[in-house]
Amino acid sequence: MVPAMAPMRRKLIAGNWKMFKTVAETVAYLHALRGLLSSTRKSDVVVAPPFTAIQAASTAARDSDIGIAGQN
Repeated sequence: MVPAMAPMRRKLIAGNWKMFKTVAETVAYLHALRGLLSSTRKSDVVVAPPFTAIQAASTAARDSDIGIAGQN
């Protein structure tokens, strides 16, 4: 008997930029990223902006497949 193969795990693409973007730059980046990502991609995408931009990033990523994470 051949063992069943485990399902393929999705790839995760995550990025952070520490304190190198302002809140406005974070929002602009996420709007641009939304336009570049297709809805049929095979990877999960997560962005970890600085703490000061998490709220704005969450709003900018709303209704998209982009996840927002915190960093410490």
